[in-house]
Amino acid sequence: MDHFALKNDPLAIAAREGSLHRNFQGYTTQANLDLLGVGLSAISLFPRLYTQNTRSLNTYIQSLSMAKLAIDRGLEINDPMVLLRRHIILELMCNFAIDFDSIAIDAEKLFRDEWKQLSNLEAEGLLTLGSNNVSVNERGRWLVRVIAAVFDPDTQQKPSGSRLV
Repeated sequence: MDHFALKNDPLAIAAREGSLHRNFQGYTTQANLDLLGVGLSAISLFPRLYTQNTRSLNTYIQSLSMAKLAIDRGLEINDPMVLLRRHIILELMCNFAIDFDSIAIDAEKLFRDEWKQLSNLEAEGLLTLGSNNVSVNERGRWLVRVIAAVFDPDTQQKPSGSRLV
């Protein structure tokens, strides 16, 4: 993990106890809290919805004066696969492990391409693959974002632009 906390800090305790959580703002000891963004461009988070407030001060003030939310855009997440991938990423990022039996899926079958990538990371000594689980090793904890990104389809797209040779 790329965060540091003192031994008696609530984040460190939650990490040891397996109750650490993560949202778009970072790590937290609280699970599934609704976050209401206040101010220009602020982001709100609800279980299946992200919203962002307007960036325009005039529009923001006008919306509030009319007792309306100043939301400029939002994203509703209903796709079960997106929700599953989000769960997997959070488990890896917070607990450095995921047991797919606990969510009743055959990961090697459902995530064939991802499993191949995980096998490569296992060969590098970053994680251990079980029959239906992934456990990030001590060495892999420093690269947990790379490991979790295996399950993020947006990071799997081919890079574009120029390359340094």
